[in-house]
Amino acid sequence: MERWYRPLTVGLLVLAVAALGGCGSTATSHPVASGSPASPQAVASPSATPGRTALDPAAQVGKTLFGLDDSTAACQAALDGRPPPMLPAASGSGPGDSTAADTGNAIAAGTGTLVPGGLLLLPCAPDQASAASAIIAFNLFTRAVAWQFPLGGYDSYQVGSQHLFLISHTTAPPTGLKSASTTYTLTAVNLRNGSTSWSVPYFADNPGADDNGISALTEGPSGFPGHPQSVVITYLGTSAYDAGTGMNLWHIPTEYLSPASGSYALDGIVEVYGYQDNYYDSHITGFTARTDKKVWDLRLRSACAGGTGPEDDVFAGLVEWEFSDSCLFAHNVATGQLVAENIYPSSWQSVAATPDALLEYNGSRLSYFTMTDLAHPVWSQPAGPTTPLAMSAGHVLVNAPSGLLVLSTANGSITSSVPATLFSGDGSYTVVDGLVAQGSEAGDTSVLELDPPAVG
Repeated sequence: MERWYRPLTVGLLVLAVAALGGCGSTATSHPVASGSPASPQAVASPSATPGRTALDPAAQVGKTLFGLDDSTAACQAALDGRPPPMLPAASGSGPGDSTAADTGNAIAAGTGTLVPGGLLLLPCAPDQASAASAIIAFNLFTRAVAWQFPLGGYDSYQVGSQHLFLISHTTAPPTGLKSASTTYTLTAVNLRNGSTSWSVPYFADNPGADDNGISALTEGPSGFPGHPQSVVITYLGTSAYDAGTGMNLWHIPTEYLSPASGSYALDGIVEVYGYQDNYYDSHITGFTARTDKKVWDLRLRSACAGGTGPEDDVFAGLVEWEFSDSCLFAHNVATGQLVAENIYPSSWQSVAATPDALLEYNGSRLSYFTMTDLAHPVWSQPAGPTTPLAMSAGHVLVNAPSGLLVLSTANGSITSSVPATLFSGDGSYTVVDGLVAQGSEAGDTSVLELDPPAVG
């Protein structure tokens, strides 16, 4: 019987990063410029821009650290030496990122990716028509480009939880009686400092086949003895490698019509939704990726998946949390054991949640709960139409009648208001290490601090 798979969307909270070492994104991989591979080594940049003092993360709670117009300026700083963008002004622009500064410069920046340590990764290209030529890491607190990695010669890349992974290939022409042959290489780059961690042969089936790049990537607990963390990549087959050393752990030749097709989770387990019955939102089955053996089967009381919130899938260790508009549940990926299941009261109109806490609006009050007690709020206060948007340990972001507000999780007091010119409040969010990233339809990225990240 044909199986259907639901690719995992992974939200990275600071809890997930600390406990799991992270779980990577399964988003579409990025094509890069063609040519011979550059030397696989990042270019280090000064820790801070000369003449500037690094920002204190503890003093930036509730402030926008990166505006929607800052991406081009950050790429300009890396590619042609212009001044990097300063902390955004309330008007939405500032020195280092203005219309005048951009005039006559065609450098293009893609959508940014937040990684732990206060770094924002940006793909940069010399012009709008070119593929990205470098990945830069912009330090949101030193206001400088921390490192940049040239992309020349790599076919595609994708960001994991601790590494940037890139695939390249080399084709040898036919000689004598030998046909042309293509070999592939997988390179891992440390997200903290941009250094190359390892570069190893990549097991690819059907070399040279027309393929659009990495279709899925997950970095996290491996379930393989002696190799605590792994990266599993689906590209011309599916392979797992030790994330620390690059040692190949296993390989299967198929990408499609296999449990390894875009639904790999953690611990060697692939999750299949609606197996044999099409109940995609209430039935999950776990298979071993290497053997296709069914190891567990979980059925929920009610459909609870595919939420509209910014963090509908969050990993904390081996526990996967899923949040929807009406309920939440959590289960252990390795065993299929149900950890939590809660259906929200019908009076709850809008909810944002993490594995630790929940914020809800019921039409007249805004209430904050810890996940261990959803019957008695830590605090509750009268409120007009308010939508919880994003949460961290100490603060939450809401869209209130007066605009975007950052509230304390301790008592609901207002910490700051957020100018709409800097952070619009529309679109999707990713919460990483206390910071919130928002992408726009144009591909620009803005970053707001809810809590100080663990920089260093």
